Amino acid sequence: MKSETKKRKSGFNPNRGYYFTADGKNYCYERWDDENKCIITQKLEIGKDLSLELPIMLDESDHDEMNLQNRYEDEQFDSLFDTKVANYKANNSMGRDDYREERVKRAVKKYGKTLWHYTDINALCGIIGKKEIWFGSAEHMNDREELIGFINDLEKEVYACIDSANKEKANDVFGQIKDRLQKEYPYIFCVSKARNDAAQWDRYACGGQGVAIVFNTETLFKLIFYNQIIMNEEYYGYCAKQHKMKELLRDYIQYDKMDDFSNLNGLIDDLLLCAMFHKHESFSSEQEIRISPLFVNENDKHLQCKVLNTIRQVYILNLAELCEKEGIDFEDLFDSIVIGPTSKQTIRDLQIYCKNNGLLKLANKVKKSDCPLR
Repeated sequence: MKSETKKRKSGFNPNRGYYFTADGKNYCYERWDDENKCIITQKLEIGKDLSLELPIMLDESDHDEMNLQNRYEDEQFDSLFDTKVANYKANNSMGRDDYREERVKRAVKKYGKTLWHYTDINALCGIIGKKEIWFGSAEHMNDREELIGFINDLEKEVYACIDSANKEKANDVFGQIKDRLQKEYPYIFCVSKARNDAAQWDRYACGGQGVAIVFNTETLFKLIFYNQIIMNEEYYGYCAKQHKMKELLRDYIQYDKMDDFSNLNGLIDDLLLCAMFHKHESFSSEQEIRISPLFVNENDKHLQCKVLNTIRQVYILNLAELCEKEGIDFEDLFDSIVIGPTSKQTIRDLQIYCKNNGLLKLANKVKKSDCPLR
């Protein structure tokens, strides 16, 4: 019997910007229409236009519990759900900025007022000097089981609950999943709720010689909200045995049943998106929040090859353009710039660098970490 404390409350949540339709076959996504100056609802077909896991991730900010399987068990089968949505919208019009403010408040409550990005001086210069954020491919993350760990755990659980006659079909399905994984790694920018943390300084900021770019959660979330970029907390531990994806794969392999998707590709879309937000439990102390652009394809104009230690393809977000579009002061993105505890960088020189780049307010936000790391 499922725990009642983890059960999703039935009925329409008026603050949700993402939701299933009553039949569970379509997904509605609210966005701002610049031409008509209002919020519109875009309806997408699950498994064809969009995969199932994406609305679950996007709607994560409405939930405190960590159980993905139970989240929509009542809501998507509520026959009056679409009517509730329509009635709410008819009686409660909300402007673009007001709507975004409501979502921002929940993000701050969930993630805290600041989010820390531990890095080196070169990355700092790219972010505040060039006003760019580079999203790296998940392929190059420091977790060697990134994405594949969740998939391998899921594979083991699926094989344990299917007949031997279907093993060959399972081999083919997981072969397709792993083939796509090699080509479709998501692009990620990582921040953390671990503030002024010795382990983070040591691991991600050159042993404390780098810096931490401390983002203002409210302003950062406001910047990305209408621009097809998601922010989501990591789940630590795979727990594939209890995950809904195990049931979906089992039903397809064992019974050739595909209720939630139009084809296998839609199911694999769902799996790859879900895997992005699961990491090995040994990384749980990082308290990672992932920021990731949606709908990136190989011809995306934001993708460029850059020389780091090797030549790598990255997704480049122009912060200056986005801030101008959203009416946000670039310097308000940052709560502070914190110099690492073992760094020889002086506050004065970094302040001069900020001023030379026209960032007068940011120059006054530079400080030194008091973490006793050595």
